[in-house]
Amino acid sequence: MLSRVADNLFWIARSVERADNIARLIDTARRMITLPNVAGKPLTNEWSSILIAAGASTTFQGDLEHATREEAIEHLVADPSNPSSIYNCFRNARENARAIRFGLTTEVWNSLNSSWNELPNQIAALRHRPAYLAEFVDWVKICQSQFRGGVEGSLVRDDSLEFMRLGSHIERADATARILDVKYHVLLPSLGEIGGSLDHYQWLSLLQAVGVQRAYHFVTKSDVTRKGVAAFLIKNKVNPRSMAYCISSAIRSLETLETIYEQSPSCLELARTMHDDLKVVSIDDVLNNGLHEYLTWFIQSIASLSGEIAESFAFAPPVSPDLENEPNMSQVQG
Repeated sequence: MLSRVADNLFWIARSVERADNIARLIDTARRMITLPNVAGKPLTNEWSSILIAAGASTTFQGDLEHATREEAIEHLVADPSNPSSIYNCFRNARENARAIRFGLTTEVWNSLNSSWNELPNQIAALRHRPAYLAEFVDWVKICQSQFRGGVEGSLVRDDSLEFMRLGSHIERADATARILDVKYHVLLPSLGEIGGSLDHYQWLSLLQAVGVQRAYHFVTKSDVTRKGVAAFLIKNKVNPRSMAYCISSAIRSLETLETIYEQSPSCLELARTMHDDLKVVSIDDVLNNGLHEYLTWFIQSIASLSGEIAESFAFAPPVSPDLENEPNMSQVQG
């Protein structure tokens, strides 16, 4: 396969996954701001934190510290100047797909083309009716599900499929770390409130936004706690959105590509090292030593792994390098 084609496939999947994850970040803020707050406790601007977590702090032209709901949503959803906006994610996915139309099935192409064609009406509805936000988020999730269904249900089991799977899992691992970081570093109650009702509902809202609330209860058979949620999203082997599961899935794709090309890509060793670190790390140690610091390490490692993948398979530079940047939560003031 030409490296250009592999590059297109990788970034089609990453772009669609990124659109879904940006929508989930928005949903996280939407859910968090509805929760009760302790009287007299300073509020952190949830929308500022979401902009930072989405890698949009440098592209946002307004006052980041005091970003409003409307400004943040416009920038994350529809702003052409934000390379990671949902608008640009769908556009990049379709443009990459159009460049290799011959290598995609009708199901995959139709899912991308339909999403792009429907997007203007969805954005118009969101601008006209702010309450439409929840429906818009659901629409983006449906688009991603239709795309994934087309990929898994219709593509030949060859290197094309593995490059798409690889892109999806790299992007999803990064997004899970960012969503966790929003909750813990920006929205965490004071130490005296950890384990209280506010803390509990924030973790529950995070699970709902990520889409694994029922899976958490089914797998863990336990109540929602900060340790339980952190472990479920970082280390769990059967949670499809956990960081460990995504990295292990990326490794499987790289190993399949290694077999197909009869050559080991240099990025495979880095992926295995990351997975080994995830397996041996203790959640107690992560929480005691600093969840934010651990997630920052992971996000930086994902950026390095993405660069190694690009080098191993001679890809072009990332479509949206801004999202690879470390989220600096200290930019948001309480």
